[in-house]
Amino acid sequence: MDFENLNLKKELLNQLLKVGYTQATDIQINLIPKINEGLDVIGQAPTGTGKTLAFIIPILQNVKNEKKIQSLIIAPTRELVNQINDEIKKINYNPQTIFSYSIYGGIEINKQINFIKKYSPTIIVSTPGRLLDLLKRGIISVESINNITLDEVDVMLQMGFEKDLQRIFDFIKNKTQVIFISATIPTEIKKISSKYQNNPFFFKVESVEENQPQIKQYYTVVRNSQKLSALKAILEKNQFFLAIVFCNMKYLTKEIAAFLNENNFKAEAFQGNLKQNKREQLIKSFRKGDVNVLVATDIVARGIDIKNVDIVVNYDLPDDLNNYVHRIGRSGRNKTVGTSFIMVSMNQKWALKELERKTENKIEEYQISDLVEINSDQYKDKSKGEGSGQGHGRYQDKENRYFIGLGTFDGFNPTTFKDFLCQQFNVQNSDIIDIYMKDKFSFVQFNAKLVQIPEIKFNNRTVRIDVSDSSSSSSPRNNNNHQSGSSFKPRFQNKKPFNNRFQKKRY
Repeated sequence: MDFENLNLKKELLNQLLKVGYTQATDIQINLIPKINEGLDVIGQAPTGTGKTLAFIIPILQNVKNEKKIQSLIIAPTRELVNQINDEIKKINYNPQTIFSYSIYGGIEINKQINFIKKYSPTIIVSTPGRLLDLLKRGIISVESINNITLDEVDVMLQMGFEKDLQRIFDFIKNKTQVIFISATIPTEIKKISSKYQNNPFFFKVESVEENQPQIKQYYTVVRNSQKLSALKAILEKNQFFLAIVFCNMKYLTKEIAAFLNENNFKAEAFQGNLKQNKREQLIKSFRKGDVNVLVATDIVARGIDIKNVDIVVNYDLPDDLNNYVHRIGRSGRNKTVGTSFIMVSMNQKWALKELERKTENKIEEYQISDLVEINSDQYKDKSKGEGSGQGHGRYQDKENRYFIGLGTFDGFNPTTFKDFLCQQFNVQNSDIIDIYMKDKFSFVQFNAKLVQIPEIKFNNRTVRIDVSDSSSSSSPRNNNNHQSGSSFKPRFQNKKPFNNRFQKKRY
């Protein structure tokens, strides 16, 4: 169906045609009229089906030429926030009066506050944490908001933002139209929908062959020490313009990038420790091909639309197998053919059947001969510096990395957990350089070894805290007089260490 048949404003329609949008996709045909009617909506569709236009077209159709914040759009990552904002600017038919503004952490909040107060943007596109902060401060008034859209809802829940989203809705108080957009609809989304949506219209784009990206999938069985050699062989034997290498740990992104650069690839590490300006520069350089291999954690697996990615390599099996689908979906976009590889050990081959089920495609074996063993540790020093990811790797100093028996099941997301830790350990935000959260526990990297581990109570239980390197003999629990080069000292340093009974307990 043409956009001309969707009863859009003439100015909006002309702008769509001007930028080359003529044919509406299934999700756009079904959602745009319902959103225009003011109905609450749930849209479920795979990557590449036009989900973003399905909600921003009706938002622009219905905003008024008033200097008020009328629409909120929430997305899980800064990159997706910027991508949505760019798409709004692209089809905005009246930028002099109607304009959008993107907000997220990593940028001085006072600059954002001053901008909002001065210009009162029509549409705010934001990550959950920063939006909640501005709502708490009273910077964003909810009185004039007509709708709120949650894009990639399933990802936000996976990232631990459920509590933040609930607090945001507490400010909105069910006064607005609520739009959910997601690739999957788990039980958690249904629960939130029942609480905050009113009889929502549901539309699902079925995963038929026409909607699926064309991706050839391969696996190769390797030992961990052979992975770098296998990666080099894959990239050398397969022609590509752009490639993304996914791994699970931040420290590995830098080591892999350093290895690839030594072997004549133009590689950069991309992970959560990067400052915002560096992230934006990297994405820009990658789009242009100045960097042709992006080594990334799963931060890139959802929401970033980069054309011409020919190859995706899964250096590690994802912690959550659902992420495999989103990882390989970075290639094969816009009706092109992509190629994906996954490295598995012999005892991980069980996962291949599950991945085949999730992608509804066969994963064929890719054999590599003459593999050699390479120790990635030798690239630690070479990976330091801004060009290879800035900041610290997760295992760069294992004595500074701690196991903490709290996770997303305890109601934390990375932002709120960091605030909690700063308060409990009496440290600055900048002293915590990495957080890796699971359901029931987390790993936290500090910029120096703690002098003394405090006793933390949470929900009437003592939280287990250990130096994560079990081979270390200098855990603060066991060595109360350890002297650290740290620039900070926790306020608990004079408290007696845990009793042995706490050391043996697991929570």
